Amino acid sequence: RGIKVVVWDMDQTMGGGHCGEGILKEQAAEYIAQASPDFVEAVRALYLLDFKLAVATNSDPLEYDLPGQSRETHILGPDLAFALIEYWC
Repeated sequence: RGIKVVVWDMDQTMGGGHCGEGILKEQAAEYIAQASPDFVEAVRALYLLDFKLAVATNSDPLEYDLPGQSRETHILGPDLAFALIEYWC
């Protein structure tokens, strides 16, 4: 097998919308539930076949430091990608 890692884009590929500079934690379940059905099918199959999964996102954990955002109130970037993959796998 020549492919070892599959890289996903977050917005409009994994998720059904845009997470922008992060989403409120109370809206995370809705964002995760809107995952693309094609993504869900593919990620489950790849996970079962032991492929490594990676996510390309424009978000940066430093965005938690923006005014009005924090790890307590928002979820973004790598944390949101992990939550999305964990939920669907």
